[in-house]
Amino acid sequence: MNNQIWMEKYRPQKIDDLVLENDTKELINKFLCEKSIPHLLLSGHVGSVKTTIAKMLIRALDCDSITLNASDERGIDVVRDKIKRFAMMSSFKNLKIVFLDEFDAMTPDAQFALRNLMETFAEQTRFILTANYLNKIIEPIRSRCQLIEFKNLGKKQIRILLESILKEEDLGYDIDDLLILIDLYYPDIRSMINHLQLYSNGTRWNFKNSEGFRNFEQLLTFIKKGDLKSIRELNVDYLESYKYLFDKVDELTSDYEKRVNISLDIAEFMHRDVFIPDKSINFAACCLKIMERLK
Repeated sequence: MNNQIWMEKYRPQKIDDLVLENDTKELINKFLCEKSIPHLLLSGHVGSVKTTIAKMLIRALDCDSITLNASDERGIDVVRDKIKRFAMMSSFKNLKIVFLDEFDAMTPDAQFALRNLMETFAEQTRFILTANYLNKIIEPIRSRCQLIEFKNLGKKQIRILLESILKEEDLGYDIDDLLILIDLYYPDIRSMINHLQLYSNGTRWNFKNSEGFRNFEQLLTFIKKGDLKSIRELNVDYLESYKYLFDKVDELTSDYEKRVNISLDIAEFMHRDVFIPDKSINFAACCLKIMERLK
């Protein structure tokens, strides 16, 4: 257990353990009571409970199941071979479930092929699909599923959750570091829990480079002032800085067109960061570009 990944160790095992809106929790409990589900489309941000709930339903229902990650197996051949073969397979169970995680990564051709399977084998086979981006899923699929959307937890609820994990692990911590972690990765709870484990040393949780993260607010101030020299003197993690700037675009300007262009600029420079030898120059160039947009 000491070497167990915390995201799995503290993954909720029961519906009652999840922090959900009442309507959503009642609907899921209804499925469990009836021992059956319609085709489901679970939508929400990265790190929400979509996959957790799908696995809970599969465990609780009397069913045979197949699980595929659609970001890895995304083509039409997967639908024609693996999924169709499973759907046609005879079963002694009342229900068969096909769970396609990250379904929005599947190609349009694969989605159209899946639509036909959903109709043909609907009597015994149900599909659970998870997605971060609904706009990437064709309408015929969406119309055949019951949509459940998961909203972001409030930062206070997340803080209580993270504190409970630190308490369970008997780790001391600095509340300011915890708040920085939440602000930096919100609403991705998965990343937050991973960082709790990454920076724990057995007796205490210390957020690595927390001093650098505290400089983010200064970064915004220096960009607004056009002070490149001060920006280059800051102790910041460049990759995390791109994410932070992207999240704080609204604080840089109220002009919609400028916000769009700055967001695209940040994405472009973040992509370049992977390939460029001197990441400090790349980050400085990104800040210069933002300053130019802000005039």
